[in-house]
Amino acid sequence: MKTIFKQRYFINRFKNLMQNFPKVSNTATFILLFQCVLANGTNITDGITHTKDRNQTRFIESPQITKEFSKAINLEQCMSLARQNYPITKQSTLLDEALNLTLDKLNMGFIPHLRFNSKISYQSDVTTLPFNMSMGNPLFQGFTYTPLTRDQYQFALEVSQPLLDMGSFAQKDISKAQYASQKQEVQNNLYKIQQSVINAYFTIILLDFSIAQNATYSRDLEKNYKNLNVLYVNGVIGKDALDKLSIEILNAQKNAKELESQRKIMQNTLGFLTQESLLDLRLEIPNFQEQQSFLESIATKAGEANSSLFALRPEMHFFSLKANELDTHKKLELAKGLPYIDAFLQGGYSNPGLNFLKGGFQPYYIVGLRINWDFSNFYTKYQQDSLIRNQKLRLDTQKEEFLLNTKILLNQHIKTAQNLLTQMSDNEKIIALQEQVVRTQESKLKNGVLSINDFISDTNNLYLKKLQQNYTKVEFLMQVYNIKQILNSWEHN
Repeated sequence: MKTIFKQRYFINRFKNLMQNFPKVSNTATFILLFQCVLANGTNITDGITHTKDRNQTRFIESPQITKEFSKAINLEQCMSLARQNYPITKQSTLLDEALNLTLDKLNMGFIPHLRFNSKISYQSDVTTLPFNMSMGNPLFQGFTYTPLTRDQYQFALEVSQPLLDMGSFAQKDISKAQYASQKQEVQNNLYKIQQSVINAYFTIILLDFSIAQNATYSRDLEKNYKNLNVLYVNGVIGKDALDKLSIEILNAQKNAKELESQRKIMQNTLGFLTQESLLDLRLEIPNFQEQQSFLESIATKAGEANSSLFALRPEMHFFSLKANELDTHKKLELAKGLPYIDAFLQGGYSNPGLNFLKGGFQPYYIVGLRINWDFSNFYTKYQQDSLIRNQKLRLDTQKEEFLLNTKILLNQHIKTAQNLLTQMSDNEKIIALQEQVVRTQESKLKNGVLSINDFISDTNNLYLKKLQQNYTKVEFLMQVYNIKQILNSWEHN
């Protein structure tokens, strides 16, 4: 019953580890994985290379993995590859292109504008002279006057050059601010991808440890099978004892296949995230002592409740850019209340012309400066400024909420990591005692004074404790890297 209880406890802890993992496989698959591992237990004391001072800590030794790798890759490199190769990265380049096109479009507002205007109209009345121009009047001899017609025509071509357009300058600033915010959103999304890489990376390490532990367990079973076979040949034990041990050996072989299958799944997942083939790459285990020192330093800073801890988070930069974007909108509202000035040249052909006393179609031109000033924008300026202030307050609220939630999350991970350190220290003592028990039981088994059931039970308990200990070690490293992710400490590297 104790063994079953420990197995359930371990499976529940593994569920908690995997709850944030990207959905490349269902939860039942991962539970099945560790149910298989727990059936025989595992020891992580052989294999993946880990650089540490063995005189200072006994934590995390390397499993003896028979496969040889041409080179190694660490977690930081995997995250860098994911950021470089993830499809959403292309959006940054596309946003740069879109910004350049937008600015080019706005700059076109300052080149000379060419307009063609035409008007054909019929009027109810026209301008007439208020005196009589009859032929008998000596005052108007030699002067002819054709009255204006009620149907009038005008065709004009105008070239204008903007001289002052503050609204266009403000719009350019808004475009730059908006695209900067959108690019930072891309960085926020890429930052979240790093968490998926962390989860996949440490899951593969845990599986590597489990595979190596299962291999060690199989070798121990086969060694004891040979010892029992000698007793069986001599008639000391029955064949049922050998059969029970054979079942355990077959289960270990079955678990090895399932663990290898799960590792391939996780390896493919990490490969898709990084767009890198990991078949010939060894995953480096982070230095335990360095991570422990990092935890101690961060725990001290976190106790001071200093929000500057999160200054490197991309979300903080995003909040700053959004605030700047709101400021540019305020400048635009101010620019709308300023005049628009341009110089123009208009040439046309009309009936009547500029000299309306001369009837018929006439060419003409006009040169000058033009000022347009729309005062209606002042009517809504107060409301618009109030709206911007409201948006800023909402942005500040979002920032405060983010900082609070991040502080809570950081504290949780720090406390969890510290608790795991305590557990590892206690587990080392328990494992040492359990190893003594198993060695004693092996001696009794060889002498035929111990049942195979008791031996298998004690052996399983030992390997279960070792598996749980090694799981705790990997979980500790993962907690520390989650803390680094929360703080975005990668920027320091």
